[in-house]
Amino acid sequence: MYIFIDTNIYFNNWYLNNPNFVLFFNYLENSDSRLLISPLVVNEVENIYKREWVKQKDTFNKSLRQLTQLNPQFSAPEISNESDYSFNSVLFRMRSFVTSIGYEKISHETLVKRAIEKIKPFQENEKGYRDSLIWLSFLAYLQNVRERIVGNVAFITNNKSDFGDANTGFLKELKDDIVNHEILHKIVLYNSLQEFIEENIPKEEHLLSYSEIKDKYLYPLESKIESMSAELINSMTPDQLASKASNWHRNTMIHGYIHSQYFEIIEGTEDLEVLRIKEIDKDTIYVNCSLNFRKCALFFTIPSSYYVANKNSLDQNYDEVNYENEETILSIFPRVYLDISITMFKSSGFIYRLEIDNLEFH
Repeated sequence: MYIFIDTNIYFNNWYLNNPNFVLFFNYLENSDSRLLISPLVVNEVENIYKREWVKQKDTFNKSLRQLTQLNPQFSAPEISNESDYSFNSVLFRMRSFVTSIGYEKISHETLVKRAIEKIKPFQENEKGYRDSLIWLSFLAYLQNVRERIVGNVAFITNNKSDFGDANTGFLKELKDDIVNHEILHKIVLYNSLQEFIEENIPKEEHLLSYSEIKDKYLYPLESKIESMSAELINSMTPDQLASKASNWHRNTMIHGYIHSQYFEIIEGTEDLEVLRIKEIDKDTIYVNCSLNFRKCALFFTIPSSYYVANKNSLDQNYDEVNYENEETILSIFPRVYLDISITMFKSSGFIYRLEIDNLEFH
């Protein structure tokens, strides 16, 4: 999903660390969504912050002087330094899912025409230049990436008079702009971040980011995940293993003749990716993930009489053959791809359930 957030939503959320923004950025990362940011919004957020800084600094220093008048023995230094706040620096932490949308290609002639005709977001006295530039550059960007858009697009602003109300949608002029830019995907207007969250983000699935889940819980538990996975595979009957392994066809020839089987991991986990998380309660989470074990060994013991009768085919299908009078061991050394589901305690990192949803041997 592509999501644009206007300046007024960032006001008093200068560092994007309140609960709603934390949840929102977890959602961006987990769902592979993009936050669209205009340089105009960045500049305006920084300018508003600096004005607030001066205002609060002056209020603080005035209060200090009043306290000193009340109590001459009271002493505290006044704040004299200027703000070094940078909204770009705040956004840099989320750079992997933030996209800057430029406005350089929006012509001056287009803006002048809209100003004269008072086409929203322009207002009386030609106010609304900034909002118009943001709106047109937003639509131009969507027009360029329309083939990559999946689902709806979100536009979040509490400027109802110039854009519209979430209950009734965009103003007519803006709806016409969307049609004229040939954007076929629905652009949904929200008047607050909370509105967007309530409609789009299941909180229990995005209270943590996927990278946080991996760094804090899964990577430290790789050896445990490997041992539990191997134990599960070794507990399966040939029928159960065949039902889990989507590419089991390699072993169908011996399926009814397997006396025993044994699995072990030779080289461990790679490409661990979180697919889905859900908070069950405050300390319990469910994690669905994919991974692979670089190199494994799978041994099948079959009757030697069956091996002799099918020697050519079996020799071609298996990496090693250990033939003895009564039984023959067939070996393969695949890379194993798994989808697994884990239920664990956050506080202790204890995995109390691991299930294998799918297996592939390559």
